[in-house]
Formats: sequence, C-alpha cells, structure tokens
Amino acid sequence: MSYELQGKLIEKGDVQKISDKFSKREFVVETKSSNNGMDFVDYVRFQAGGKRVNIVDNIEVGSDITVKFNIKGNKWNNKDGKTLYFVNLDAWAIDGADTQTSMEHTTSTENITDEEPDDLPF
Repeated sequence: MSYELQGKLIEKGDVQKISDKFSKREFVVETKSSNNGMDFVDYVRFQAGGKRVNIVDNIEVGSDITVKFNIKGNKWNNKDGKTLYFVNLDAWAIDGADTQTSMEHTTSTENITDEEPDDLPF
C-alpha cells in the first residue's frame, strides 16, 4: 500500500553509503494542519534508498512537494539478543510545482533490508 503526504521540503541529508549494494538519503518535509482552532506543525523524515537515492536532487529546499511513499516496518535483533522494531517511510516519487521525480513504484513485498549487512538496524 502506498501513501501521499503534502508539505514543504525543509532539509535534504547527504547520501549515506550503507554497504556496497545499498545507499540511502534522508529528507524532511514540514506539514501543517489545524484541529479545533489549534495549528499543528509536523516534521516527517523520509528516506530514499537504492536507485531512488537521488530523488530530491533537483528539488530546492523550501519547495512545496507531494511525497509518495511506502511504510516499511522491520524487526532487528541486536548483538545483545534484544529485538528492536523500526519504521521507515520509503519515498518512491516526489511531485512538486515545477518538477516530478519518480522511480518505479516498489511493492510492499520488496524487502530492501535484504541488501543491507546483518549488523545494521536500518
């Protein structure tokens, strides 16, 4: 299942090389909403990995965008045997006022963590 979120691009991280087979880049989108007369601001961190790592290259910070993404939940056992759970918002397309950056949609059955070393939790 895929989702969409509209907001303003406020931060683009550097590309991080996780392994020889996998790189990722994080970026943050600011969203605003109102409820019962109160305004709320949320900062949502996304990641783009693999062949999508450069998805935000041509988008300026401050641009209004729509991010299309999948929610990926993972389970990881650390070196102490403790089970940890984490969630990633994996971006696969970005639409903006002047640009559309899209890569082939990843189905929820694709497991990006198969490409990562066993000692990393992401």
